[in-house]
Amino acid sequence: MADVISELSEDGHVRAMMRLDRQPDGSLMVEINDGGPNTAQMRLTPEKAALLAEIGFRFATEWSPALAPDRVNGRIAAAMQSGF
Repeated sequence: MADVISELSEDGHVRAMMRLDRQPDGSLMVEINDGGPNTAQMRLTPEKAALLAEIGFRFATEWSPALAPDRVNGRIAAAMQSGF
């Protein structure tokens, strides 16, 4: 099961989306879309996925409170802390 984190514009359209999907081998599939036709995909090893989780958790809880609404930070922090 994948976790999807999206940012909505004021009129309710998706401005950006990140999908995180843990694979059976422990790797992590990451898909990022800019709200338009541009999509990037990558597979992270279990070690790199753990590093991304730590960076994301710190970003959501320590570094970005002024940059994004608390509800978005809370969702990101919860996903990162759970290891996706």
